[in-house]
Amino acid sequence: MGRSALILVLMLGAVFGIIGVNINSTNSRIAESQSGYYKYSFARNLARVGVNRTLRFCDQNMQNPAYLPPGSGSFNGGSYAIQFARTGVNVGDTISITSTGVCADSSYTMNIRLRRTVQPYPKAHGAIGITAPLQSISFKNNKTHVDGLNHDISGTTLTGDGNGPGIAVLSGGDSTKVAAAGGGAGSIVGDPTIKVDSTQTNPIDYIQQYSQWADYSYNLSNAPGGNATLGTIDAPKITVIDAGTDTTKKITLNGSVSGCGILVIKGDVKLAGNFSFTGLVIFAGVSNSFENISSTGTASIVGGIMLAGAGASLSMGGNTTVDYSKEALDNTQNKVSQLQFYDILDWFE
Repeated sequence: MGRSALILVLMLGAVFGIIGVNINSTNSRIAESQSGYYKYSFARNLARVGVNRTLRFCDQNMQNPAYLPPGSGSFNGGSYAIQFARTGVNVGDTISITSTGVCADSSYTMNIRLRRTVQPYPKAHGAIGITAPLQSISFKNNKTHVDGLNHDISGTTLTGDGNGPGIAVLSGGDSTKVAAAGGGAGSIVGDPTIKVDSTQTNPIDYIQQYSQWADYSYNLSNAPGGNATLGTIDAPKITVIDAGTDTTKKITLNGSVSGCGILVIKGDVKLAGNFSFTGLVIFAGVSNSFENISSTGTASIVGGIMLAGAGASLSMGGNTTVDYSKEALDNTQNKVSQLQFYDILDWFE
């Protein structure tokens, strides 16, 4: 009986020993599997980091054809390597990225081909596009000039196609108001001079987005003045000036204010001093209900103006010129970084 019990105990010990070895082996395989998955996942994430950083560098330097993003980087003990090529810096050009992430003995590679594309935005069809019912319009002297003929980005008149109306409106009644005002002291030029155009895009739909994307934001208390520069031709910006809901106050731009890109003014505005802007100017009115644009200084806009809201009022004086320029509007769309995005042509992992 004692010998049988001893044999039984030995057999049980052997069985439990085998079970213990199997458990340890299983735990080891689980640990190895978890470690392998971690290294695989981390390598994949590093490859994505390489792609994201490369695209970020492209956004910040998109107009420099000689620019190359960093070819490698590291993070938390891992690394990534980038192979990069692009056909150019214009809309429609392509970017190719091969990003390889490495963590310990694991690696992961992504091959991506993208095409530069731009967001739609409400381009003016002529020098001034009025997309709200016209309350009133006046030209206070014969130095005011609204020109819908196509100009280059410097304001020089071009010959050939591409001309637009001097002022585009929504209805025949508004057209009559513009004709009465422009036939007096003011000067309106275009092809045609005045046009009823119901196809104009209402810029009011874009204003909230531009307010979120703005490079420069101002209000009544800190409206730009002095020698403020709100973007350049090579680096156009989005600027938003918001008067708030107080309809008794007007935004006044004094000094030598210049800029390029998209300028959104929410509220009544007076352009005083020397004001110049290249690109798209949107006057949106207080609470999108009414806007009054007046000019008493020297104001020059190359590109186009759009008026939006429930009603619009335009009063122009001083030495004010508005020259339609398709090149200036295209330059804004193609170079404002917030309007850029990428279409994925190929993505292979």
